[in-house]
Order: sequence, then structure tokens, then C-alpha cells
Amino acid sequence: MFVSALLLFLIQPIFAKEILPLLGGAPAVWNTCLVFYEVMLLLGYLYAFLVQRWLNPTIQRVTHLLLVIAVLAFLPVSIRALTPPSITAPVEWLLLTLTLSLGLPLLVLSASSPLLQSWFAASTHERSADPYFLYAASNAGSLIGLLIYPFVLEPLTGLHLQSLLWRVGYFILMACIGVAIFNYRAAEKTASLGIKPPSMSGNDPTTPSDPPPVSKRRILQWILLAFVPSSLMLSVTTYMATDIAPIPLLWVVPLALYLITFIIAFSQSFETRLATLRNTATILMLPLVVAMAAQTAWPRPLLLALHLIAFFLIALTCHSILAADRPDKKHLAQFYLWLATGGALGGVFTALLAPLMFKTVVEYPLMLVIAAFLIRGGSIMTPAEGIQSADRRARLLDLAAPVLLGGSLALFLYFHGRENAQALATQATFAFAFSALVTVLWLRRPMSFALSIAALMLCSILYAHSQETKIYGGRNFYGIPTVLAFGTYHVFVHSGTIHGIENTLRKRRDDPLTYYERSGPLGQIFAALQARLAKASVAVVGLGVGSAMCYRAPGQLWTIYEIDPSVDNIARDPRLFNFVSDCSPSSPTVIGDARLSLEQAPNSTYKLMILDAYSSDYIPVHLITREALALYLQKMTIGGLLAFHITNHWFDLEPVLASLARDSGLACLAQYDRKMTSAQAGAGKFESQWVLMARETRDLGPLMFDRRWYRPHPGHLPVWTDDYSSLVTTLKVLHR
Repeated sequence: MFVSALLLFLIQPIFAKEILPLLGGAPAVWNTCLVFYEVMLLLGYLYAFLVQRWLNPTIQRVTHLLLVIAVLAFLPVSIRALTPPSITAPVEWLLLTLTLSLGLPLLVLSASSPLLQSWFAASTHERSADPYFLYAASNAGSLIGLLIYPFVLEPLTGLHLQSLLWRVGYFILMACIGVAIFNYRAAEKTASLGIKPPSMSGNDPTTPSDPPPVSKRRILQWILLAFVPSSLMLSVTTYMATDIAPIPLLWVVPLALYLITFIIAFSQSFETRLATLRNTATILMLPLVVAMAAQTAWPRPLLLALHLIAFFLIALTCHSILAADRPDKKHLAQFYLWLATGGALGGVFTALLAPLMFKTVVEYPLMLVIAAFLIRGGSIMTPAEGIQSADRRARLLDLAAPVLLGGSLALFLYFHGRENAQALATQATFAFAFSALVTVLWLRRPMSFALSIAALMLCSILYAHSQETKIYGGRNFYGIPTVLAFGTYHVFVHSGTIHGIENTLRKRRDDPLTYYERSGPLGQIFAALQARLAKASVAVVGLGVGSAMCYRAPGQLWTIYEIDPSVDNIARDPRLFNFVSDCSPSSPTVIGDARLSLEQAPNSTYKLMILDAYSSDYIPVHLITREALALYLQKMTIGGLLAFHITNHWFDLEPVLASLARDSGLACLAQYDRKMTSAQAGAGKFESQWVLMARETRDLGPLMFDRRWYRPHPGHLPVWTDDYSSLVTTLKVLHR
């Protein structure tokens, strides 16, 4: 079970990375892969459930062993597609390709854990009466697979070697399953001779029993207890990355904690400690609610720790309740089926539906409210823990108390909303903290407690409105674009990263700011090569707010390549930004992944290509490989230039580009523009880092003699290709 889960978590990033160059690095690709894996996990559990229900043990083993062997026909795992990728229907093509390439391997790997547990439960092993502890081994394999890929396999190996190692692991799994089946048959023969080892539970596990059927309410309870942690895991990740800090690989931490809670909950009994666990989770939930509702400016490490610890305790409580409510081993397959159903529904809701339904991360506080009800003992199956009266008066109290609390808090925020921002922020924090303490009075009334948490979250909307600087907000598969207004400045923030600023004063609004300021590297390129770029065609990959468009000269033809249509809409809306509408309103925008879109462009088209897709914590690796560089050169004219904007707080991409330039025999210059006057900084200039490439040294013109530009050194970094790349090796924190 450990090996099968390990292989399951390794094949996912291996195959997703292999398919990225064909469909581009859009988050929609990752989301589609995620949903596919969750659905296949559910189908694997469904297959295990049906096999155990309809087939006798011997036929079960033969059937599964044949499927395990049949997977060999899919090795090595590779892209099996009937047609080339479809530009108009990429999701449909991706789902079909995933099904043809990974359908059977994922089904077999997913089904192995519940099948092996059921076979163990039917054996004469001394612990077979309660086989659920083995679920910890499965999640331990998932955890190791999660951590080993980005931090070990990806930095040290390419996709080809990763695929080879995965095949070796699969042969080990085949051997393990073969040995398990052999041992099971040997145990059957021993039992047939009347030799039965004692059971730790004191009961004979081979004695037929007819446990009562599982009720529908109990099934619904299982689904809900699995749904909430799954949804919380994804929503916590989104919230932290957008509202606290866009830290790379941050998604690994909540997922790792999620798996650890399964390991802890199912490896040992928590029945005697559930009350303590519920109280601890509640205690941590209250300051988390205050921090979110009052938008506190606490230190980022403290906020990250608060979110992660609270999530861990909530997930551990839900999973411990699940483990405590595990049914008789006769219903083992059914239990895991509904657990997988809840997890898959939580993933689908948060990854696919929530971005379409909500403009902000509403699913996070919503899951906290449901979790508050569950961890305080609320149940759709049995009466809640503590005092629960069925009379009408008690039900009205459950509703009246939260309404009174929320109403009082709302009135306070409304009448203090005109105070200065700093004073209101302090008072709001105390008001939310006091209200959170009041909710402690209803800890033994799950409905009142949950509704009180909901009231605090609703009041946070009123508070946020009084402090509102947002003039535009949206959400889609590509992130959360937001436009903020500060005085005469409009600021574009996308998923926690600033992507452009404009001074809206008429005489200043066409001045490029931030990374594109005229005294910076991009301004130097246009100033030094102005004559050569006259009447030239220019490509811009990554629009932002369109700051670079202000360098367009009459007679030039600029083409924009942007993957997110909402970004193009924001940049072209004169109520938000004016760079595009003032400087280059006729420039067309090609919506889609840049690498795929550029393949459709005529060869030898662009004199200058500005590649500006590397400044956030999400780096589209497929746009910075040997194959991608070859495509750019193919689309460049003779004497053309490539300008890479690589300003990034977390990743040092300069050695990557230097390595690519050396590998392709290109002339290369770089500049890290850190020097600026206080006036420039106050006007909106940012530090920026750029790399410039050309086929010949002479194509770089006067910049070759500009002391601000230098030749970058690749060091010992391997050349990135579609087969090999690793962002971990470029983390700045590792080189400080």
C-alpha cells in the first residue's frame, strides 16, 4: 500500500510536466489534471467496492492481478493521444489524453489500497479484526511521494529517468502484490486445517458476522467529514498565496499536513482524545477568524503559522472523527468509497466551481463555519454533544444569539466607519476579538457556535467595505486579479503580486512605472536601439497593465500574447489603466498560452520580443527551456533581440537564461537595476532585472559598451529543457 500510494503521487507531476509544453502552463491545465486524478481515485475505490461485493475472494485476486499485469502495456507511461492538442477544446483533449495514457494505471494504483486492506481483513492475522490502521501506510506513501518529487527527483533527474525509476517502482509493486496474494492463499490453507492464530480483539476474524447496514445519514456524515478538510486544504493554499505571501511551493505544506492528519488519525485510536482535540481546534479557530475578519496586519510568519496550525487541527479532528466512526470491516470498501467521494467533491468544489461562483476566496470562511459545527459535536446523524433541546425555544435561541452578536458588531463597525483607518483597524480588531470570545459561551451548542462564526465573517464584509481601496476585483482559473486605488495611483495586483502601476494624472499617466521606468533596463534598450527598431514588429509575452506599450513608436506593429483574458480586459479599460488605450490601442491581443500561440505566428516576424512572464511566484517553466528558446529564435528576424524580464523575489532565473544562451551560442547581457533616487522610488520605480539575448554580439549595439550591462554567468546549472527543469535549484533562499 505504501508503494502504490508513492507511485500514485509520483506519476501525477511526472505526466503533468510532460504534457505542459503541449498545452501550455496555464493553471487550468493543472486544475484539470487534479480533478482527473481525484476522479480516478474515486473510480479506483468504486472498482474495489464492486469487486468485493460481486466476486468471491479467489476471483478478486485473479482479476486484480490481471489488471496489475495489464498496466505493463502502458509502460513506459507516455502521451497517448488520438489527435493533436485542440486550441478550441483543450480541456476535452486533455481529459481524453489523460484517460488513454493514465486511466488504467491510476485505477489499479488507487484500488490497491482498499483491496489489500479487505484481503488483510479476511485473513487470520491477529490484527485483521480492525485493518484500518493500514490506511496510515497508504498516506505515508503519498506524503513521501509529495515531498520527494520537487525536492529530490526533479532537481536531480529529467523526465526520461523519472519515468524509468517509476517503472522500477511498479515492478516492485507487482512483486509486493504477488507476495501478498501468495501469503493470503497460504493463510487460507492453514485455516482450512483448523490452525487459527489468536486475534488481538478476542474475536475470531474468520467467524461469519452480519453487521447492520450503514445508514444513509451515516454515509452523508462521512462524506461531509471528508469534504471539509479537502476543500480547506485548497482554499487555505489559495488564501495564503493571494492575501498573505505568494511563496513558491507553498501548496506543498497544506497538502503535506492534510496527509499527515490521515496518518495520525488512522494509525492510532483517538476516541479517548477527541474531546481535547475538538477544544484545541476551536481555540485556534477563534484567533484565525479574528485575523481574517479584521484583516490584521500581524507579521506574515505569524499569520502563516496561524492558518496552517488551525487547518491542521481542524483536518485532524475531522479525520479522527472519521476514524472513530469506522464501520465493521465488512463495510471497509464502502467506507473508503464514501471517504474518497467526499474528498473528490471537496476538490471539485474548491478548484473548479468556487472560482466560477465567487470573486474572492469565500469558500475558505464557508468551510470554517461548517468545520465549527462539526468539531463542536454537531451531527446530521446523532444528537450533538452537550445540551440539545428539541423544543422551539431552544431552536430560536440557536438562531437569536448569533443574530444578536452579529447585529451588535455590525452597528459598531458602521458607526465607527468614518474614523481614520489606523484607529478603526485597532478598534475593529478588538471588536472582533471580543465577539469571538463571546462565542465561547455557545461551545456546547454547535449550531449557535457555527452561526456565530458565520456572523463574524459576514461583519468582516462590512468592515472591508469601509476600508475599501479596491476598484476592481475578479477571479478565474488563472488567479485573482485586483485593481487598487491609492491617491492618484492605480495598482494591479494578480494573485498577490504587483504587475503594474499607473499614475492617473493626465500629464503622467503614460509614463511607464515599476519595472518598466524609462531610466531602467527596458528604457535603455529602446533608447539605445531606437533607430534599429523603427518600423519593427514587436511581440510582448505577458501584458500586465500594458506599461511596455508606452515605448511603441509610430510605424511599429506590436502584438500582445496574454493567457488570461481578464488581464487584457483590465489593461484596455480606460477607467482602470490607460497605457494600452493611449499608446497602442490598435495592437492585437492573442489570447492563449504564449508558446502555443507563437507556433502559429509566421517565422522571422519580430525584431524584438519582450518576454514578461516570470515575475510572480508561478513560473511557466515551459517558456524558459531550450525548446522554447528555439521557437523564439525561429520567430525572430535577422538581427532580432530577446528581452527577458526576470524580476522575482523568490527565484534567480539569470543563471537559467545564461545557461540557455551559452547552449544556443547566443550573445547575452544582463542588468539588475537596483540604483534609484528617492524621487524615482517615490514616483513608482521598482528594482528590475532583465536579460537581453541576440544571435550576434553586434546585434546588441551600444549596450555592449554600457557599464550597467554585464555578461551573466550560468555557473554549474544544467540547461533547462522540456525534459529537465527544477525551480527548487533557483530559489534565492538557497543561495544566500
